[in-house]
Amino acid sequence: MTPSRPFLGETTDREKAFPDIESLELTVAQDPYEHYARHAWQRESRFTKTDIPRRLGCLNPRCQQGGLDLEQIVLFSSPGKHSYYCNGHEGTPKERRKGDPCDNRFDVMLAVVRRPSRSGKVVRSKEQRLGYLRGKTTDGDEVVVSVAKIGRDYRIGYGHRDHLCPPSVRDMEGVKREALLVFHVRDAAFEPQ
Repeated sequence: MTPSRPFLGETTDREKAFPDIESLELTVAQDPYEHYARHAWQRESRFTKTDIPRRLGCLNPRCQQGGLDLEQIVLFSSPGKHSYYCNGHEGTPKERRKGDPCDNRFDVMLAVVRRPSRSGKVVRSKEQRLGYLRGKTTDGDEVVVSVAKIGRDYRIGYGHRDHLCPPSVRDMEGVKREALLVFHVRDAAFEPQ
């Protein structure tokens, strides 16, 4: 087993990684269509602040570079239910090229109790709604994808699905590429709010 990557790039101590969080409960259910795991206990994972890992791997045996970044979920997501699609791909074994996107989905239930700051206000990240991407699906239907920024990261949403973009997405062109990969939105044009 490989050692886990440190939280925030510098620590494996969860108290230092999440100083404003008093307690958390995170339930992740993946593979809702039972393609990769036979039993329900294999598909569901539960974590608290004392045992949460940095990442959760994808159950798809062909998936490469996929999984769910639990640190970003805890730091930047609001409490409640969220759905995320795997960012991995089903490429060649030696990763010479990227294959089809992984079709695994993660359904996340997050409950967080945050500590009040010295000013008495609850410390939490702010999500800033930037606007919308208007484009077309592969079927030619008009779609609208919401775009928000949380700290340095972007979140896009379409229908009942939310997607937290990977840290490599740093500008609107990257957000458009991510909307194409995740929601299959072509010819997207950004409209600020």
